Amino acid sequence: MTHPRRVVVKMERLKDELLVQFTFIVTNMSLSPKNITKLYFNRGTMENYIKEGKFGFAFGKMTSTEFERNACKLQIAIIAYNRHSGFKRLCLPDAMNTKLIDTVRLQIIKIAGKIVRSGRYLRFKLSSHSLYKRVNGNID
Repeated sequence: MTHPRRVVVKMERLKDELLVQFTFIVTNMSLSPKNITKLYFNRGTMENYIKEGKFGFAFGKMTSTEFERNACKLQIAIIAYNRHSGFKRLCLPDAMNTKLIDTVRLQIIKIAGKIVRSGRYLRFKLSSHSLYKRVNGNID
């Protein structure tokens, strides 16, 4: 190593846990240890958002060689990401707020079924492989 480095160690013990968790950050910044950990943890959170965009909304898949088409596709994907983020914050319970788009798609949005009208009743018929098939006894 040709440049001096600082090692910042964050120790935390979660509630009802016996062991202490250590986080090591090696840096050349001269900020206070509290500000360094805050900066790096915020950076890690942002990288998780980027990863969700890449894998859940195909931010990184540009299929055309034309800049304008790729820019338009990326903007549409970002709009979809923002709509999903707003949906999570406004409509989902707190337990689902931290879920990735794939989980939300599988658990909420992607439910195969159809509505069948018979007489004066409407019936919602689920796929035979649906997870929610037996949630309510009167659903076929």
